[in-house]
Amino acid sequence: MQKLFTLFIFILFLPFLLFGQEENSNSIHPLKIEQAPELDGKLNEVCWQNAQKISKFLQVEPNNGELTTERTEVAVCFTSTHLYVGIWCYDANSEEIIRKGMKRDFADWRDDIFAVAIDTYREMNSGYLFEVNANGARYDAQVDVYGYNESWNGIWDCAAEVTPEGWFAELELPFSTLKFPEAKVQKWSINFARIIQHKNEKTRWQGWSRNNSVTTFRNAGLLDSLVNIKGKEILELKPYLLAGGNINPDDNKTVTKVGGDLNYQINNNIKANLTFNTDFAQVESDEMKINLTRFSLYYPEKRDFFLEGSTNLTMTIDGESDIFYSRRIGIHESKMVPIIAGAKVLGRIDNTNIGIMSIQTNKTNDLATTNYSVAKFDRQFNENFSLQGIGTGINRKDFYNYVYGGNFFWTTTKFLGENNLLIDGLIAQSQTKDADNSHNSVFSLYTAYPNELLNMELFFNQTQKNFDPQMGYLSRSNVKRMFGQITYRPRPNIPGVRRLSIQPIDMNVYWTDDTNELESAEFEVKPFGVELTTEDYFGLEFRRRFDRLDEDFELADDFIIPAGRYWFNSYALEINTFSGRKMTNWVWLQFGDYYDADYFNFYLTLAWNINKHLNISGEYSYNNLTRGDSKFMSNSILARIDYAFNPKANLGLFAQWNDEMDQLLLNFRVSLIPVIGSDIYLVINQTYSNLRVKAELLETVALLKVVWRFGI
Repeated sequence: MQKLFTLFIFILFLPFLLFGQEENSNSIHPLKIEQAPELDGKLNEVCWQNAQKISKFLQVEPNNGELTTERTEVAVCFTSTHLYVGIWCYDANSEEIIRKGMKRDFADWRDDIFAVAIDTYREMNSGYLFEVNANGARYDAQVDVYGYNESWNGIWDCAAEVTPEGWFAELELPFSTLKFPEAKVQKWSINFARIIQHKNEKTRWQGWSRNNSVTTFRNAGLLDSLVNIKGKEILELKPYLLAGGNINPDDNKTVTKVGGDLNYQINNNIKANLTFNTDFAQVESDEMKINLTRFSLYYPEKRDFFLEGSTNLTMTIDGESDIFYSRRIGIHESKMVPIIAGAKVLGRIDNTNIGIMSIQTNKTNDLATTNYSVAKFDRQFNENFSLQGIGTGINRKDFYNYVYGGNFFWTTTKFLGENNLLIDGLIAQSQTKDADNSHNSVFSLYTAYPNELLNMELFFNQTQKNFDPQMGYLSRSNVKRMFGQITYRPRPNIPGVRRLSIQPIDMNVYWTDDTNELESAEFEVKPFGVELTTEDYFGLEFRRRFDRLDEDFELADDFIIPAGRYWFNSYALEINTFSGRKMTNWVWLQFGDYYDADYFNFYLTLAWNINKHLNISGEYSYNNLTRGDSKFMSNSILARIDYAFNPKANLGLFAQWNDEMDQLLLNFRVSLIPVIGSDIYLVINQTYSNLRVKAELLETVALLKVVWRFGI
C-alpha cells in the first residue's frame, strides 16, 4: 500500500518536476538524426517533433526578467556534417510582424529577428552570431572581445515562413563553416535571442541582464553534446570570371579576367587560402565625403578577399588608427595596382588564433613590384586575459617598412557584482629604410566600464613623430591623446519614458608629442537625452573646441582660415525615430562657431519601407560657413533603392552627388546567389558632371562577375 501511495505521489508531481527541470536548465540537448530536414521553415518533420524544445525566454526590454509575452521555442538537431536549428516564434498579431530586410546582411535593428550565438571553444569571449528574420534573410558575424566582424560571410542557409500563428524558421549550419576543437564529443556554449520589434520587446534564453548581450558567452547556455561531427569539405575552389568595359569620350576599354581562390581546410581549426590573378572589383562605390577637417578621411574595406578573416589580421591603435589597413594593398594614389598572387592562413592552434597573409603586387609606372605581408597571433590564457602580437612588412627594391607590436586585453563581467570592466594596452614600433628610426613608437592604454546604468571610458595614447605604419592607417602622428567620457542612463518612473541619457563629459584632447603644446581639444556635454518607450530618442548637446593651426587651412579656393589658435562653441539637437516604423528618420541640427566663422549644419536620413521587397533611403547634408562677406556652402545627397525578389536575388541603385565635386555617381547592381557560396554580380557605374548647366556623361563602367564555389 505504501509503495502504491509513493507511486501515486510521484506521478501526481511528475509534470511539475519536469517543468521545473525545463525552466531551470541552462542546457539544450541536440537530437542526432540521419535524415536532414527540408529547409522550408515549416518544421513539420519528425525530427522536430522528437527534439528537445526550450521555451523559457525572459525579457531584456521592456520588463527585465519577466517572461516573454509571445511563446517562443527552439530545438536543435544534427547530422555528422550539419547543425540544424528549428525556431518557433508564435505571435498573436502576426500581421504586425516587421520584416523589412530580405538581402544578405540585412539591417537587423529594424526587424523582428531571431539570433543564435555559438562559442565552440567555450572560452567565453569569441564565437559566431547567426540571425534570421521572418523573410528568411540572413545576417552573420564573427565575434571577439573587440566586437563584431560583420564582413564575415559564412557558408550557411536558412528559410522562414509566416502564418497566422506567427513566424517559423530553420537554420542549416555546416560544421565546416565553424572552427571547433578536435574531440569526439563537443560541448559548445550557445544562446538564443528574439526581438519582437513591433512590441519593442527583446528576450533571451540565458543572460538577460541589460549589461550584456546575446554574445556575452559567459552567461550563455550549453549545447550538450555533439558526437562524431566533422566538416563536410576540406577543399574549396572559388574561380571567378570578370568581363566588362569602360566607355568614356576619350577612350573605350574592355576587360576579361579569370582567377580565383583555393581554400584548403587543414583541420577543423586551420584554413589555408591561395589566390591567383586576384580581382578586387567592388560591387558598390565608396561614398563621396565632404571633408571639413584638415585630416584625411577613412574609407572602409569592401573587397571580399580582405574582408574574410579580417579580425585575424587587424590591431587597432586608438579607434582612429590601425596598424594594418588592407586598403594600402592593391591601391596606390587612388589607382588600382594589379595583384600577381597571394596567400593567407587563418585558424587556431591550441588556445592561439593565428592569421598570416602575403600579397605580391605587379609593377606599375609609378611603383616597383611590392610584397605586402602581415602576421598576427592572439593567445587566450583564460576567459579574462589574452595577448596579441602583430607584424607587418612592405618590401620592394631598395625599400622596406616594418611594424611590430603587441597588446594585452583583460575583461570581466563580475566587477563589483555583475558589472563589466575591461583594460586594453598596446605598444608598437616601426622601422623604415633611410628614415629616422628614433622616436618611432606608439603606446596606448584603455579602460572601460561599459554598463547599462553607467558607462565610462578612459584612454591615453602617445604616437611619436617617426612612427610610420605604411601598411596601416594613422589619423595623426606626433601626438599625445587623452579621451574620456561618462554617460549616466537612469530609468525614471515617468510614463512613456524608458530611460534618460546624461553625459556630463566627453573629452578628446591632443598635444603635440615632441613639444607638449596643446594641438586640439573637444569637450562635449549632453545635458539631456531621453529614450521613449516607443524607442524614439531626443537629445541636446553642447561642444567647446580648440584647434591650433600652424599654417593657413584652405577649406575651399575662396575660403581660407588663417593660422592661429581658435576656441569655438556649437550647439546641437538630435532626433532619432523608432526604426521599426514604415518611415523612419534621423535628424541632426548643429549651429554655432567654426574657427572664426559662423557655422550651421543640417543632416537628415530617411528610410521608407514600402513592403518586404522594396526599401528606399536617402541622406542629405548641408553645411554653411559665413565670415563677413565670405561664405562656404556644401550640399551632399545620397539615395538608395533596394529591391529584393527573395533572399537570394536583389537589385539596387545607389546615387550620390555633392556640389563640391559637382558630379553625380550612379551605381546599379544586380546580385544573385544561385547556390550558397556562389555569387553573380552585374554592376554598372556611371559618372555625370555639369549638372547645373547640362548633364554630361563622363564615364560608364559595366562589369559582370561570376564567382562559383566548388566544395570537395
